[in-house]
Amino acid sequence: MAYVDREIFANVLDWMEAPTTDDPAISFDCLINYFTARFSNNVDILFVVMNLSRGEFLDQSERKVIANFTAPQRFFESGIGSFRRPPISNVGPPRMRSYSFLGVREGLLAGPSLHEIAHAWSAYLDGPLSLAEQTDRDPISHWGFTSVGGVLGGWDPNSLEALGNQQYRVCSPSPHEAFAPQGYAHNSVPYAPLELYLMGLLDPDDVPDIQVAIDPVLTTIEATCVTFQAAELETVSVAEIIAANGVRLPSSQDSPKHFDIGLIVIARQSLTEAEWRVYEDAMVCLEATSDCGNFAAGIDHDGRTVVFRPLTFFEATGGRASLRFTVLQQTADTDQTITTRNGSTP
Repeated sequence: MAYVDREIFANVLDWMEAPTTDDPAISFDCLINYFTARFSNNVDILFVVMNLSRGEFLDQSERKVIANFTAPQRFFESGIGSFRRPPISNVGPPRMRSYSFLGVREGLLAGPSLHEIAHAWSAYLDGPLSLAEQTDRDPISHWGFTSVGGVLGGWDPNSLEALGNQQYRVCSPSPHEAFAPQGYAHNSVPYAPLELYLMGLLDPDDVPDIQVAIDPVLTTIEATCVTFQAAELETVSVAEIIAANGVRLPSSQDSPKHFDIGLIVIARQSLTEAEWRVYEDAMVCLEATSDCGNFAAGIDHDGRTVVFRPLTFFEATGGRASLRFTVLQQTADTDQTITTRNGSTP
């Protein structure tokens, strides 16, 4: 669904270039209510995407900041932690657990769409203390310097090398991306066992121990690996996570395994056929219950573009869950276009 409104487009672009608050969701809750009041669907997760290419945004922005964020609205489960930001009541339909904003249209296929979906459940743990402190760092709600190794950050747990003198070398879980304590921006990293557990897709017994770097300091940066110094590496078990947060309910046997996704594209003018194709290709890829086939995406890396095949949501969950984009049903007269799979307007 493309929402064509020059004023809203301009206002959101202004915010992307010069955010007026450290918490972007404060500026967007009213906008989300404005949109969702016009549609009858009850979705699990809502994506709002600016109809800009990465190049178009960078050409227009002096600050060259591309904003991506997720605002969780409702937890329908226990044992996954607590909100870092109290949600404003009555944002979105009653089943909507979160909404995510992507600053450019490539973000849906290339990422960080899988990263933002994970934020509907993670990382909001209240303990153990060392792990909770990692997720409370700025920016909050990422795994930081830990061996979680999922879309929300951390190193590949098989990559850790102890170099002596409290020095360690670790690598990204993706061959395409640099190590990222605050999470991976492209759809090239599958969800980690801890992320799957919090999503209700994995039994706690299948979550390995997590190593947490205490007081980490980066010393060298390589293409996909880093070296850091830490006071110590602390080991955190899933039993400790459960002791601090409670048992995750519903369990992986009873939790939802399918999620309905809504998509709103903010545009200054009607989308071209080529622009529609970008969104349709992304939806087909993310929905696929195998792989993305011939779809490809690019990562800007050291001044060059690395082409990779993005993961589907099904792949990222290890085949444990699926999603589907739903056509939003209009309930009020607005200047907008609602499309079906073939791009037609019903």
